[in-house]
Amino acid sequence: MEKKVLARVQSASDPRKEYEVRRGADGVVWCDCPASIFGQGEAKFNCKHVKAVRQTQQQLKDLAESGEVFTFSPNLKVRLVAAAQFELVAA
Repeated sequence: MEKKVLARVQSASDPRKEYEVRRGADGVVWCDCPASIFGQGEAKFNCKHVKAVRQTQQQLKDLAESGEVFTFSPNLKVRLVAAAQFELVAA
């Protein structure tokens, strides 16, 4: 089963640990943290790491739809085209 890593999220309780939020070939999003591994029912697929990734994805989608241009330096302006695609804008 192919698993796509959507994000790596640092543990809040132990900064040395990192959890992976993944999407399986069946489309199910899950995390490899203890709350997901040992959770039951919906809690198994809605740990705080999965929730954070979903929230970030929605925020990126909203930014892409806004068409807003971000200036990083006088010579670099970027417009978010899609959640993982960027478009350079002439300075």
